[in-house]
Amino acid sequence: MMSAHRLSQTPLETIRIKFINILLLPLYFTILLRDIPAQEQFRYDPGTNLTQVVRWSDLTMTEGWILDAVGNPARLEQKLLQGGETAPMLAVTPLSWNQDHVRLLRAVRWELKGITAITIDVYDELGDGWIALGFKNESETEYAETARVDLDQGWNNDVAISPKLINFGDDGSKAATDRSAGELGRLTQLYILLGRDGQRPGRFALANMRFVGAPAEAIFSTTPEIASVTADSDSVPAYGLLELSMPVTGKFASYFDPAAMKIEAEFSGPGGGAKRVMGFHSGLARTQTGAAATWKVRFTPTEPGQWSYRVWASSPEGRSKEFTGGFHCTPANNPARFIRRSRADPVYFEKDSNEFFFPVGMNVSWASDYEYYFAKMHDSGINWARIWFCPWNLWLEPKLGQYDLSVADRFDTILRLADKYDIYLQLVFEYHGMLSAESWPKNPYNSINEGPCATEGDFFINADARRAFKNRASYIISRWGHSPRIFAWELFNEIDLARYDRVADLVAWHNELASYIRSVDPYGHLITTSGYSEKTLADVWKLDGIDFVQAHGYLDDIDKKIEDVYAEAIKYGKPFLMSEFGKSTKAVPSWDDRDGHHLHEALWTAYLLPASGGAMPWWWDSLVDANNLYRLWKAFSLIGCDIDRRNGKWYPLHMPVPLGNGRELRLKALLSNQACLIWIGPSNDAKEQLRRIPPGLRLRFSNMLDGPYEAKWINPWNGEVVSTATVSVVNTELRLEIPASDDSIVCRVVRQTQAIPYVSPEATP
Repeated sequence: MMSAHRLSQTPLETIRIKFINILLLPLYFTILLRDIPAQEQFRYDPGTNLTQVVRWSDLTMTEGWILDAVGNPARLEQKLLQGGETAPMLAVTPLSWNQDHVRLLRAVRWELKGITAITIDVYDELGDGWIALGFKNESETEYAETARVDLDQGWNNDVAISPKLINFGDDGSKAATDRSAGELGRLTQLYILLGRDGQRPGRFALANMRFVGAPAEAIFSTTPEIASVTADSDSVPAYGLLELSMPVTGKFASYFDPAAMKIEAEFSGPGGGAKRVMGFHSGLARTQTGAAATWKVRFTPTEPGQWSYRVWASSPEGRSKEFTGGFHCTPANNPARFIRRSRADPVYFEKDSNEFFFPVGMNVSWASDYEYYFAKMHDSGINWARIWFCPWNLWLEPKLGQYDLSVADRFDTILRLADKYDIYLQLVFEYHGMLSAESWPKNPYNSINEGPCATEGDFFINADARRAFKNRASYIISRWGHSPRIFAWELFNEIDLARYDRVADLVAWHNELASYIRSVDPYGHLITTSGYSEKTLADVWKLDGIDFVQAHGYLDDIDKKIEDVYAEAIKYGKPFLMSEFGKSTKAVPSWDDRDGHHLHEALWTAYLLPASGGAMPWWWDSLVDANNLYRLWKAFSLIGCDIDRRNGKWYPLHMPVPLGNGRELRLKALLSNQACLIWIGPSNDAKEQLRRIPPGLRLRFSNMLDGPYEAKWINPWNGEVVSTATVSVVNTELRLEIPASDDSIVCRVVRQTQAIPYVSPEATP
């Protein structure tokens, strides 16, 4: 969806950051120059080129910091300082003092061996403050802190902080004066402490962190060694999860680049053949000799019987020894199956068990409590959700090539919840704002954040950017591709709203990424993308690697939009899904649909087309949940999600039903010669007194197969069955009388299977 409503639905803190850092940037210059004087000579010198140092331009991204106020409320802001050149800084404003300092925390990946000092420019508004640094290393078992350095009023240039540590532990109880931060090994957390002797709320500012001394020894590659391989079980049901864990020793340029180090496993099943999967870095684990990097392999067997596996690690320097093992696979006890395009009818979906699958769902692109939403969805018969990776929800890659494992752990939980509540997930790798003014300043691919792209358009054509995005895709697939609950990988949300140079660049990028994902995903998940204007992506939809077509639409006349985009999409011979819709791209007009009539009309318009699934509304929290409109999905499970649409000759119908006196209803139906799915009702904007369906209204259908049919009338507003009766088709004609109703009503008419007579001889005496 377009940026306007993205911001309106972003969590409050993120909204503040977006509007302050982007929309009000010129005002920030004014505030900064007025409230915090510029340095007499501002220097932007990244200092010693440490191979693992996150440079200061990255450290100023506010979303990367946690404000650990230690009992003191404070405000953290990113600002720009104008001097000899524009450069970034952080502004920290304590709002009151209950303790003597505030503390900032963020993840880093540093080695400080050989560094004699860390220098930083600090602004102190009052002149009675101090600064210190704190660290945690890979083991994260203890916190270490440097001595405090006093500050003068105004800018303190080149404040030198010794890496010598004065204590371990947050309480300072363990003296450590004989140790240096360089002896801690790889550091994973940086703390900046800002304190004041008095209790006055003067502000601080930070800029231009640098390092003094010889650089740390460059990370060099070694042959990886797997210490052990541990399976979480020796018996796994089909479509269940086997997880292997392995500590790995060695030095590698990256834990997240398969070119630097990768874990691979090959699984052989009872039917023969082998399936190879990649492992993923999952964090650190304690061993007898200290902390070790841990990798995991996740595998989903689909065939009962005895399985065997072998596991190895490799880097450019060599390959580890192999570990072998095995497990038994029992019959499946889980309804989840991998989703495919139907082999028999490629415009529909099916499970790999050949069972027809019809997705009906809604976007829940970000949420603080996914279990809350999934439980509501499950109770209403919803089986499909769409989730974004984005800076305010699941920002997996806040720095290029470095993945936030706490985010990965959170998605592990979301995936388990999806299994619990029988929900299939469409996972969106990237959203359009990352390549537009909305989020480009924080995009790790941006050159101002040490990324490879000078412009947004470079993202699609720069070789390093494409390689980095493939690495991210590889990690996602290695960690979560095992799950049948992944319905599809969506490469980009509304990519045509991003800034790009040529449509041809988008086509080439999708072709390359889809081909790569196909090569590394052993489970063959569906691959798609989306645009705000589906016609812009015409050549993308034609690509063999893109499995289905999507459309988004935000307007009042939603039924016409859905019908129009469906008519275009079927030309590609692929499944079609309306994966975003709403009354408007703006929040307030959309929220006005409190009774759900606009939502109701869109859902039934999409459902009663020969499309591949239902339509997905966007406003999941402020419309659907706020007005408890989940009930609008309940009728679908009764009317026909179980009807196999594959290879059926379906005819959509949309026509007026005149009532006289200038009043009319509308009829929407999906017809075959053995089934009718029917909706009849008023337009979504009809006034309340014009919504009623009068008694005595009849419909006649022709060219049906003769025989008995079950006719089930359902209230689409609450999913309750109004009536069920057996009706007959005689001479190919079906006649139905529509029950009177205060609003729209739906009907399912399905031909009943007739038993074939047979004779069984009885035993003779």
